[in-house]
Amino acid sequence: MKNGKPWALITGASSGLGVDFAHELAVDGHNLVLVARREDRMRELAAELEANHPIQTKVIALDLSLTGIGTELKQVLDNNDIAIDVLINNAGFGVFGEFIKQPLAKTLNMVQLNVTSLTELTQVFAVD
Repeated sequence: MKNGKPWALITGASSGLGVDFAHELAVDGHNLVLVARREDRMRELAAELEANHPIQTKVIALDLSLTGIGTELKQVLDNNDIAIDVLINNAGFGVFGEFIKQPLAKTLNMVQLNVTSLTELTQVFAVD
């Protein structure tokens, strides 16, 4: 805990429910680590949250569909003395239409993000 407040990590924090989770956790007094690919959107959100709530934020732009990225993210946060108390695994996407007509690379990327990275993040942050 920095400044005596717990840290929450929100993936998919650049839009949609990720933004909603960030607002709710900021109201509850959590410091926030915001993770997604779109850094500009997260920086705007972080500035808004810090202006309206007595919290700290850390913005990390990452592609969570990359293999091993959860472990890498954990190391970055450990190096910054940030221990995560709440994990919101919100990042994800879906492909629509007939399965056989979907590009295999996109389908595998979806599985990597929605299943493998989610599982990795859950395990590496549950260890603390």
